[in-house]
Amino acid sequence: MYAGGEKEVKQVDAKIFGAFIAQCRKEKNMTQADMAIKLNVTDKAVSRWERGIGFPDISTIEPLASALDISVLELMRSERIMTSEVSREESAGIITDTLNIAKLQCKHEQKIAMMRVLLILFAGTNILYAIGKGDYILQIICIVCILVIAVIMSVVLVKNKENNQAKQTIIQMLYCGLTVLFAFALSRFVGNIIAIILIIANTVCYIRFLK
Repeated sequence: MYAGGEKEVKQVDAKIFGAFIAQCRKEKNMTQADMAIKLNVTDKAVSRWERGIGFPDISTIEPLASALDISVLELMRSERIMTSEVSREESAGIITDTLNIAKLQCKHEQKIAMMRVLLILFAGTNILYAIGKGDYILQIICIVCILVIAVIMSVVLVKNKENNQAKQTIIQMLYCGLTVLFAFALSRFVGNIIAIILIIANTVCYIRFLK
């Protein structure tokens, strides 16, 4: 039932967990905004949980179960439990699943932090390329760095295997393409200042998407 570390993590599937939250919320005739107010979080956070993009913070698990009028065990199992008795194994399972969610959430936050650093480096290198016109050695170094950082970002994205990976891949490719376009082409026509502003704005938008 709850033996084996890798098997335990699989028992808390983000998509199934999110679908169960959405089902229970709708049964209570609550909107995402209503539930967000009860839990003191944003409706965007609730939306992410229900779409299977990450898990609630561990401190939110019990209030979330209470708001949905279900037990913590039902929330962890993502299913209704008819019996009122909870066995010792099931109690241990609650603790295990809760810890697994905390680990997954921590892993997700670490990935987001790493991606933010890579995005800042990627944007900074593109800006350096844009303002380094005429210095061919600097521009060659920038091009190499841009390619390396782009590859690292792709590896981080693929390695973490998010449920919405296809969507994230498309958006990341779009971000990289626009940033390079602003730095390499647009800066020649509209000037460095506008190109830099567009690169920064593009990067901020993508970082907000990663939250």
